[in-house]
Amino acid sequence: MTTASLFDINQGRRDLAALPADWQNNIREAWEVVDQQGLGSLNAREWPFALRAIGFDLARTETYALLLAHGIPPHDHDPARGPCSPSRLRMPQEHFSAIAAWLLMRRDPQEEAEDAWKMFDPRGTGRITLDSLRAVCSEVNSTLSEADMRRMIDMADISGKGWVSKEEFIEVAKGGFSRA
Repeated sequence: MTTASLFDINQGRRDLAALPADWQNNIREAWEVVDQQGLGSLNAREWPFALRAIGFDLARTETYALLLAHGIPPHDHDPARGPCSPSRLRMPQEHFSAIAAWLLMRRDPQEEAEDAWKMFDPRGTGRITLDSLRAVCSEVNSTLSEADMRRMIDMADISGKGWVSKEEFIEVAKGGFSRA
């Protein structure tokens, strides 16, 4: 079954209310990054970017189906002239927030950690070294210092071998190894 066919707007609203304040804030910030004009709704091309900003890259067919089900006509649409074209529908912030909360509550931390691992170990070496972390930081234009990157490796490397294994990475990504 698809995300669009499983999604229930009322459950999404309940999920949003149940989310911790920092997660609700992340949803709001993702929205604001894309809705820079403050319109309160995003068009068919914009709203998937807001989902991506919180870590969800749904297939185009999924975002389209959700837009058809939960989008609203723009303010300038005249219903007397017929139904609104799907390409003109807009996703209101309230519906986006409910969808985002619903997705967040159903995410699989193991799967997300596995996906993140692939970014840090694109060659499949089974380890994250300082060099591979440096390459990822460069790719995303991060300004982490060499010392910060070393601390990140040291924090996750529980055995002291100088690199991070997939198991160590996934444990940290899922919230384990809370070492100072």
